[in-house]
Amino acid sequence: MLLDLPNEILLCIAESFDLSRDILAFVQVTKRTSRLLLPVLYRFNIEKQHSSALCWAAQHDHSLLAERLVREYHGNVNAVHDGNTPLLYAASDGSIKVVDALLASRQIQVNWRNAKGHSALWRAARYGYTDIVKRLLKQDNIKLNIADRTQGTTPLAVAVIRGHAETVESLLTIRRVNVNKRDRRGWTPVFHALSRAISYGDRSILEMILTRPNADLLHQDEEGRTPLIYAVQHNEASLTVMLLRHPTSRTEPRDFHGRTALWYAVQQGNTDIIQLLLDSGADIAVLDDYGETPLHKSIKDGNLSTTSLLLRDPTVWAPVFALHAVNNVLPPLCMAADRGSIEMVRLLVECGWYVNEVDVEGRTPIHCAAENGHDPVVQVLLTNEQLDVNARDHRKSTALHEAAWKGHLAVANLLLTKPNIDINVEDRYGCTPLWYATRHGHHNVALRLLEESNVIVNAVCRFQTMPEKSTSLHHAVNCNATLTVQRLLVRTALNPNITDDCGRTPLCCASHAGNLPMVELLLGRSDVRVNAAEKSEQPPLWSAASQGHIQVVERLLQCGDIDINQGWGPYSSPLLAAITRGHSDVAMRLLNCVPRPDVNARTYLGDSALSLAAREGHVDVVARLLEDWQTDRNGADRQGRTALWWAARAGQARIVQRLLEDDRVLVNVLDNDGVDAVDAARTHYHFEVVGLIRSHYSRRYNNWTGGGPHNLRTRS
Repeated sequence: MLLDLPNEILLCIAESFDLSRDILAFVQVTKRTSRLLLPVLYRFNIEKQHSSALCWAAQHDHSLLAERLVREYHGNVNAVHDGNTPLLYAASDGSIKVVDALLASRQIQVNWRNAKGHSALWRAARYGYTDIVKRLLKQDNIKLNIADRTQGTTPLAVAVIRGHAETVESLLTIRRVNVNKRDRRGWTPVFHALSRAISYGDRSILEMILTRPNADLLHQDEEGRTPLIYAVQHNEASLTVMLLRHPTSRTEPRDFHGRTALWYAVQQGNTDIIQLLLDSGADIAVLDDYGETPLHKSIKDGNLSTTSLLLRDPTVWAPVFALHAVNNVLPPLCMAADRGSIEMVRLLVECGWYVNEVDVEGRTPIHCAAENGHDPVVQVLLTNEQLDVNARDHRKSTALHEAAWKGHLAVANLLLTKPNIDINVEDRYGCTPLWYATRHGHHNVALRLLEESNVIVNAVCRFQTMPEKSTSLHHAVNCNATLTVQRLLVRTALNPNITDDCGRTPLCCASHAGNLPMVELLLGRSDVRVNAAEKSEQPPLWSAASQGHIQVVERLLQCGDIDINQGWGPYSSPLLAAITRGHSDVAMRLLNCVPRPDVNARTYLGDSALSLAAREGHVDVVARLLEDWQTDRNGADRQGRTALWWAARAGQARIVQRLLEDDRVLVNVLDNDGVDAVDAARTHYHFEVVGLIRSHYSRRYNNWTGGGPHNLRTRS
């Protein structure tokens, strides 16, 4: 049998196998073959399989096998199997004896790392195998601060994250351990220990790290937070105390939003933490990237207790006062007033805050409160003797301007109780509070201002970019605010004839709108002008006629001194404006006036009333004009076109018929292009008109021989 062969032959047979499984099968036949052939199997594994058995022994804690492979057979202690060495497997599985066997080899590479950047020390620290960590730390060439490649955590950091206090303690005994090494998030072991203390209440590791004199609490994470800011963000007062006791802790650092620990303490509303930070010298005037200080944040949140705490020391207020000069920041009292926080305003005022502080636009708290209609806040501010009720911002506006502009009657009433209030102060545009009240339709405020005997009623705005030359009377008329108009008209100082940027007086505005009751009301004042005083001014009659307001036209014509021919713009008379805009009823009313209007007045293009009426199809107007012997039947415009020419071109057959009935109307007048009425009608396919003109011509010239109408063409 095979087993009866000598040992030498059996060894030769085993060494001739190419597969380890064949050798293993031979080994397992008998105890004799096991003792005899195991060395062959080990040597085969080391030589042909890269010492994979050593990795297997490390993974399964077979210390005897590992020792034998290392000591007797000199296996490769740094062999890599499935991405790890035997030492990494042993460190990961807590195989202390295997680790000892591997470390006994001079060839061991204790700092070898796998694809993830894990070393044996990193793995042992991660799983909390303190004994293995201690053994590795005794290696002279051990690298203590090698971080993994995924999160960038060191052995110390990963031990902290996993909460292995004994492992952390062992690592901290080595001075070379870097307690300030940052990972990919910018977190140091202090951050991880702090996070664990917050999440699990385990502070032992944090206390250990803080005992290290080289622990730096000024390191910032990827959001710019220090450990102190992180603790405050999580509302941890006791941890804040612990961190503040460390010699490297500071309250000044800001995160990437520019916010300090004090800002976040205010956000949390934790007065205990705020007091701790203030006692440590925290600054209430540090601006974040959005223009807020901790004090601003407290006021914005409406937290009276935190605000009161921040205001406890008046010596730190000065930097806050100066902020408006360098940043677009709403100062504290202005902010509180702007938001209508009456209790906050009262607190600031009682603490002695400067009531006339100004923002970047020069507005004071009283401006902010008045603009937003916060009358309770205004009332609180007015009780302060230092308040300047006439303070003016960069637009020269006062609080009364703001109240009038926004229509806050209650605020206006409060302001008007102050004896030194200036109700006629003009802003940079020359506008008074009354002007703004009427301009924006706040007539309740306007009526209140008009109760003051010294109020100025003729203020005119001087906007440069947007002309607005109107007065309060203009505004009231345009809004049909009858009561306001009445109150204004009784003022003897009122000038009712000021023109706005469109050249309209208040009477002209009412006429333009067709507001007959308002026209009646205005005409009740004797000094109201019914005619324009200069060329740029719109005459009321012209404006009413152009808009077709016949009732207003009737009323204006009752004024004895009305100029019936006074025009404005390109249409030089009310009659021409009415005809052009299609208001034939107004035109007829004007034509029936005594004395009659100028029927031969022309537009800037030379159009007469007859030409315009003929073109627009106003038969009754044409008939009325033809009844007037003064009407020029054949007057031509700048293009040489008569009333008949325009009627023919527009296809107005009835008007052509009416014109042809007048013997003074010439038929054969050519325009500047040599076109007569017949051609004008024919080119626009008005063949009925062509027939009318030719029939008329035939009747008029039936005694002629050898000629037609085109032989008698003349130019006007």
